[in-house]
Amino acid sequence: MFSKFCRVYARFCFGACELALAGMLILVIVEVFRRYVLSDPTQSSLEITEYLLVSISILPLAVILQLDRHVSVDTLTNRLSPRTQAILKFICRLITAAFALVVFYFGAEMSIDALMKDARSSSLLAFPLGVAYGLIPIGFLSLGLTAIDETITTFKQIGNTPEKNHG
Repeated sequence: MFSKFCRVYARFCFGACELALAGMLILVIVEVFRRYVLSDPTQSSLEITEYLLVSISILPLAVILQLDRHVSVDTLTNRLSPRTQAILKFICRLITAAFALVVFYFGAEMSIDALMKDARSSSLLAFPLGVAYGLIPIGFLSLGLTAIDETITTFKQIGNTPEKNHG
């Protein structure tokens, strides 16, 4: 049940990331057309693009972890036994979960504070910062829950993994 919730929540965040990417693509195309064809650029496209870029970098973190696509150097770990590799993966997932949940906590605190104070960007758009900051806890909660789920799964696999050396 927990694993399914983590996968659904991560997929929701990934879908929001895909929408943000499509939105950013459309915004850049419209802005290029307005700037270079109509000579009438918008004032807020850069700020909106920045918020979309942040969402593109934070929201898919859990799916990237699920697919094991984060950047890693496995030159040394490939030479270890499968059991040792599983133990190291367990430790890494545990550290990832702790880090993500700390960022979630402080990101949520920052977002709620900005919403309560009705903090806005200092640009012409005056975008509510609580909404922009809200991307941080949404993405990192997804990453944290996924890391917890993978930590549990990896822990269960450690007992079933042979000690024989890989290479």
